[in-house]
Amino acid sequence: MKVRARRRLPSLRLADLEDNEPELIPAKVPHGLRVNGNNYIFKTKPFAHQMAALRRTWMLRGGALLMEQGTGKTAVAIHFVGLKHKTEGINRVLIVGPVSTMGVWVKEFSKHLPYDISRKIYRLSGPRARRIEKIKVAREATGLRIVIINYESAWRLSEELRDFNPQIIIADESQRIKSPRAKQSKVMWRLGSLAQYRLILTGTPIIGGAHDVWSQWSFYRPETFGDNWWKFQSHYIIKGGYLRKETVGYNDLDGLKRKVRRDSFIIRKEECLDLPEKVFQTVPVSLSDSSKRLYNEMATQLVAEIEDGSVSTAPIVLVKLLRLAQITSGFLKDLDGNIHDVGWEKLNDCKELIEDRVGDGHQVVVFARFRHEIARLEDSLTKAGISCDTLTGSVPPSKRDKLIEDFQSGVFSVLIAQIQAGSLGITLTAADTAIFMSMDFSLGNYLQAADRLHRIGQRHTVTYLHLLVPHSIDELVYKVLREKKKIADFVLKRPRAILLSQ
Repeated sequence: MKVRARRRLPSLRLADLEDNEPELIPAKVPHGLRVNGNNYIFKTKPFAHQMAALRRTWMLRGGALLMEQGTGKTAVAIHFVGLKHKTEGINRVLIVGPVSTMGVWVKEFSKHLPYDISRKIYRLSGPRARRIEKIKVAREATGLRIVIINYESAWRLSEELRDFNPQIIIADESQRIKSPRAKQSKVMWRLGSLAQYRLILTGTPIIGGAHDVWSQWSFYRPETFGDNWWKFQSHYIIKGGYLRKETVGYNDLDGLKRKVRRDSFIIRKEECLDLPEKVFQTVPVSLSDSSKRLYNEMATQLVAEIEDGSVSTAPIVLVKLLRLAQITSGFLKDLDGNIHDVGWEKLNDCKELIEDRVGDGHQVVVFARFRHEIARLEDSLTKAGISCDTLTGSVPPSKRDKLIEDFQSGVFSVLIAQIQAGSLGITLTAADTAIFMSMDFSLGNYLQAADRLHRIGQRHTVTYLHLLVPHSIDELVYKVLREKKKIADFVLKRPRAILLSQ
């Protein structure tokens, strides 16, 4: 029995959400504003598109800043906070985001908030008791108080955050609350109902499909789509497939996009920034004969399982594809969790590329999926006398901030980042070369990681090098992500695409 892949759904990008008429960008940006008799002098003069975004959020009394990565939406949110403090005496602000962005917010407040506005910033990290104590201190303090917490901690400390009674809540990288069933989404809805003003910030609002909108809007502006998920689903989403539980299409997409546009400021880089170009290149990697045999043994087994019907769901396919990706990266984890090195081809090619660019005075960022390949590359570069450091999900926030700061100031030449850990909330404009040693199957992670280098502050052409084993899972993932498809669905439909040519 041959398995049929799910139907490809219409993709929605920022460009698809935009109206026929672009955002109105002012020709000149003033050095300050006078609002309700209060002077607000910009510490750092905004770009014209940031001023347009600020005016829009002011008019909307909050807003969805759907601004592509690197266009400076954090600064817009900070100016919104500063203006509300100046004009209305708003003093209690809660910012919820990924762990990776917490330190960024602290630095950005110092960079952008005017000199005449004093503030106290409480970054919640460490043991639970310490975080609770910081919330209590923030609640009892006076003046402008800004509490910064990550999504995972927010739902665990929801009662304490409710007691803080925030007047402004900012959901950074709000795609993290796109799931209607997740605890952190439900907590954000409840917290949002307390605040006078709410903002959502994201450059990738709709990765999975139209259903990503409802949960984010339930926090930001629930009246737009209503508070009933099932009613939203019945109106916009067409169900089918097994037990009619699969999304197979959409209704009234134009109506959905119209409502999103009404509540948002939407802009992309090419519309607002004179940034240098991006160059994408692929670098073929030749596997050894032994690695090829091992790869094809596993690939042939998976193809057989798909074609005879043993494998019929995307999650199982993803697990099996993971093993193939490990082989092309030079190692394999057995059923007992033991790791075996099976090849050095990709690592050696990556090292050679790094040596060429570092030798020419460039800094380089290497993105990789697996911690084992990161550790092997770090060891290889260290032995070669190339200064480097690594960023993975296990790096604590305090060390993370110092690590990025050191890289940006040129303390070391190569940053090796796990793609998920290095894809959000950081700026890596000191580098003009990014090497993707391996990629995960998430389009959102890939786009976010690529934009760490190509953002405000970048003055050089950014080159993206992708190390790919030809005709393997590597090449397939690159193709599917560039075309914004789902890897598991593609393989279910064309399983033989993962086989190496003999």
